Amino acid sequence: MVGSEAGVRVEDDFANLRHVDLDKSMLISRQLGIEEWPRGNLRPLAVLQWEPEDMPVDFEETYDNLDYVRVAAIEVADGRQFVFRRYRGAPLPGVDVYVVAGDSQMPQALSSLLSALEIEQDTLRWVSPLAE
Repeated sequence: MVGSEAGVRVEDDFANLRHVDLDKSMLISRQLGIEEWPRGNLRPLAVLQWEPEDMPVDFEETYDNLDYVRVAAIEVADGRQFVFRRYRGAPLPGVDVYVVAGDSQMPQALSSLLSALEIEQDTLRWVSPLAE
């Protein structure tokens, strides 16, 4: 069962997550057009508790070899770029976050994401072990 409170959707199974409103004035420098998206090996960094409609970025719907997917990309103040992805048929709520980063850069990438979104790590549904 999914509940809604202050514009943020939270799965009952994840009720232990600290509830946070997603502020529309986050430290996102800009949204990237598809031609500007990060090139290279995108690595999973985290899963946000929000759905695309809860986020202050515009998602585009497309299709890949798995399913229909909503995607967006941003650049944050320190220049890092993140890709957000949400598959239509995903069994659990949340937006997957990807970044181009080496193993040793994953903790800094997570810190950058948290700062840009103005959230704490305990509000994430999942974090890559390489980023902890």
